[in-house]
Amino acid sequence: MINCSLIICFHAARFDNLLQTLKFLSNYHKDILIMSELVTICQNSIEFENNNLLTEFKNLTQPFQTHKHFDLEIDEMKLAYMTNFGVSHASSQKICVLESDRILPAGYFEQVFEQLKPNVSITCRNMKKLKSPATNEQIKNNEFEYNDEQRSEENNIGVRNMWSGNTAFWKQDFLDAEMMDEGYVGYGWADSDMTNKMKEIGVKNIFRDEIELHLWHPPQTYGKSDQKALFIQNGIRYCRKWRIEYPDWFKEEIFKHRKIMI
Repeated sequence: MINCSLIICFHAARFDNLLQTLKFLSNYHKDILIMSELVTICQNSIEFENNNLLTEFKNLTQPFQTHKHFDLEIDEMKLAYMTNFGVSHASSQKICVLESDRILPAGYFEQVFEQLKPNVSITCRNMKKLKSPATNEQIKNNEFEYNDEQRSEENNIGVRNMWSGNTAFWKQDFLDAEMMDEGYVGYGWADSDMTNKMKEIGVKNIFRDEIELHLWHPPQTYGKSDQKALFIQNGIRYCRKWRIEYPDWFKEEIFKHRKIMI
């Protein structure tokens, strides 16, 4: 019987992050994986010439009771669409959407899925964002440099929130909130939007005290369009939708981008 579903969306360019995340899931959370399903969703495709990577990928999915994988082959990052797709293929009511660059401490998922119930969403309050790539051994021994990050419990604009990177929730709540808004394309704002949507239907946010690791990767969004333009369009959509005044830093981003376009 499948008790919970983990959904991981990723781009093939960050396959190394995914392998590291799966490695620590296997090492730290094996007891929960044997009764969980894994749903992996690739924005493009993971058909690499280097078959060793695919072999490692398949080996790291073995501890899960079930694994479903999908290659979507879409040109732009569409986090909302990919997440909705993953949830629609999840078998359990207990779901965690986990980005492919996150590591949680041993015992975390066991406790979270025990705590999870209807009308509740769960994540970590604090994160360590690595400043450079680290080996599995360095991560295990905490031998890395990092910057502290913190999620905003108030869903402040421009700050990570309940729906950024690691979110456990009840599937029916997600459906009742009418899923993520697929009008957001490219990086940013879809997570803030979903945080508001879940709040609107009465879902309570729980921020746990464990420290989440945010793995290093190039600061890049993968798509064919002007990614800055998409980010600005998303921000305008978000602020208009929720009737929020543009923050000063966002006004500056709009002004700078318009100057470049001119």
